[in-house]
Amino acid sequence: MIDLSPLSSVSVDPATRTVRVGGGATWGQVDAATHEHGLAVPCGIISTTGVGGLNARRRDRSPHTGLRPDDRHLLAAQVVLPDGRPVTASADENPDLFWALRGGGGNFGVVTEFTSAPTR
Repeated sequence: MIDLSPLSSVSVDPATRTVRVGGGATWGQVDAATHEHGLAVPCGIISTTGVGGLNARRRDRSPHTGLRPDDRHLLAAQVVLPDGRPVTASADENPDLFWALRGGGGNFGVVTEFTSAPTR
């Protein structure tokens, strides 16, 4: 088990309407930071749930169950691969890893930061 709680920073950029969230942050921290700017990241309903835990949870992608709460808003993830290399996963950089992190399976690395696009 890896304790990411020291990586609990949340940084909101209201100009670009993005939020960078440490892998150890909770949804309560994200809600508090985005609310200050009139933004919100659709997520779970329990404020003590970890962002990394909820985003990393694998779910059925059928139209009946839908996506994980943040799938449509996740723009990128900073990941430490099993060999220790840090990489960015996004639609443009390492797109296969980005797909995998969003429900393609597990054990691809440790996500240390998420970048999302909050809604108004």
